Amino acid sequence: MDKINKIAENNNFFHWYIEFPEVFSNKRGGFDCILTNPPWETLQLKEMEFFTGYNSEILTAPNQSERRKIIRQLKEKDLKIYKKYKNAWKSMKKMSHYLRTSSLFDLSAQGTINTYALFIERCWRLISPNGYTGIICPTGIITNYFMQHLFKEFVKEHAILSLFDFENRKKLFNIHRQFRFCLLSLGGKNISQEIIPITFFILDPKEIQSSLSIIFENKKDLKKRINNLPNDHYLIPLEKEDFELLNPNTLTCPSFRIKKDADLLKHLYKQTEILIKRNVETNEIIYDPWDFNFTRMFDPSNDSNIFIMEKDLEKYDAKPLNEKSNGGIWINEKNIKFMPLYEGKMIWHYNHRYNSVKIVEKGKYKQRSIKNNLIELKNPNFFNIPAYWVEEKEILSRIPKNYNKNWFLAYRDITGATNERTFVAAIIPKTATVSTIPISLSNKSPKELCLLFANLNSIIFDYIVRLKISGSHISLYIMEQLPVFTNLKYSEKLKKIILSKVLELTYTSYDLEHFAKDLCYNKEPFEWNPQRRELIQAELDGIYAILYNIRRNDLIYILNTFDVLKKKEFDEFNEFRTKKLILQAYDKFSRQKELFE
Repeated sequence: MDKINKIAENNNFFHWYIEFPEVFSNKRGGFDCILTNPPWETLQLKEMEFFTGYNSEILTAPNQSERRKIIRQLKEKDLKIYKKYKNAWKSMKKMSHYLRTSSLFDLSAQGTINTYALFIERCWRLISPNGYTGIICPTGIITNYFMQHLFKEFVKEHAILSLFDFENRKKLFNIHRQFRFCLLSLGGKNISQEIIPITFFILDPKEIQSSLSIIFENKKDLKKRINNLPNDHYLIPLEKEDFELLNPNTLTCPSFRIKKDADLLKHLYKQTEILIKRNVETNEIIYDPWDFNFTRMFDPSNDSNIFIMEKDLEKYDAKPLNEKSNGGIWINEKNIKFMPLYEGKMIWHYNHRYNSVKIVEKGKYKQRSIKNNLIELKNPNFFNIPAYWVEEKEILSRIPKNYNKNWFLAYRDITGATNERTFVAAIIPKTATVSTIPISLSNKSPKELCLLFANLNSIIFDYIVRLKISGSHISLYIMEQLPVFTNLKYSEKLKKIILSKVLELTYTSYDLEHFAKDLCYNKEPFEWNPQRRELIQAELDGIYAILYNIRRNDLIYILNTFDVLKKKEFDEFNEFRTKKLILQAYDKFSRQKELFE
């Protein structure tokens, strides 16, 4: 009995029905109201936090694989700390097992468990059918992949009464200024609301006062009242059908500044299909016209033991395959090839040679991006210089044997909705890549993939992505639910125009010779001409604005949302040049209606 009491004391056992019998033993059936600001912690044993103050060698380990190696050595060097670590690890595992199997947290104990999700599900279950709960929690509750089951249930039950999303730029909480949190209001089973009134990116609690007044003064006719608000109003009405349209696989929620953004995004999604359609219940793929198959090759931490720096290539007696460039492939006398390791920061739109990376040797190795200059870009023998190389056999082991191209379609995973541009894609040689640059392993024809490539790099697609991401990553579940055109959307004349422009923008160096040949082009690489490239890319943007059936005034609005790009170009050219060129291209192709028939 003493052991049982000790376990109960150590684990803080608590039973709501026993502690509050007067709440659950009568017709009330739960609490009338619960207000909470739960902890926002992931249930993981964080090694860096655990060993702070214990072992500096673990804290300064260069990567995770090395850190785990040092931890295992503690069994011989410091058994007391090692046992403490193992006990903490076992305790966390047991807690996770309980949460996943107790049936109390079926919707929230998904993926990496976060305590705020557990609190939200429990609070909702504990209120009476006529009760309410108000919760302060991360906005991830409506946007994150592993919160989808909980959010789906709220939407299905019409339980969300309001949600006010805040950006922490005014430091309301002592957390990162870009972190987003929200005020979430839920109702019990007898309290349902057809629409969800939401605001996004609020900076000060005072800003929601007028929205609160609209909600509480128009309860009987809330949908009509909010729909009649002007386009630039920040109170946005969303319904179950909107989530089914905008995120049909996960039913999660995009982020909008104003009502106009929500209306435009709905319009854009109605023009075509998403990349991959999944069954909402089983997650099985039911529609994949592009044979999408984006994958991540090497993890910077777990695979770091196979990364080779340039100074270490000499140990393998390796030399650059192209004597005119230290970038690209290296090879030794045994014909073993060492392939450059591409990272997201090394690419830009239609440019696989955007940045090289230099290792700075100061204590820990640190990387520094070096933007390739105009002279280098004009040189077709100049190849990107990476921080690391990887032996070819390692790459081949990660690629399906039936993959039939010597190049990849790749995109940047790390980004931001307020960056100069948010979505960045490029064609890169068949080489090593880290997880921050997912690659396509589709076996669709090169011409078809080039149409997809142009679609992904269009500024209209960029605008869509800005509304769909909530953090700093374009996760694969977000990517799968983005609207793109299939091969059937393009006329033959339009295909030829797009393909010729993609080829000229992309094939600027010899390391993409295979790509050019796949498009039946056997000549020298195209000259790097910045002014001409601006015009070509603007023409592609104009074409895709027409394909997405965007009106000219809406195109102007969309272009004006790219604030960082606008400021940069006004500083450099004293005009928003991208906007001017795209509008000119839009007008030009709008007169060529036969291309879009």
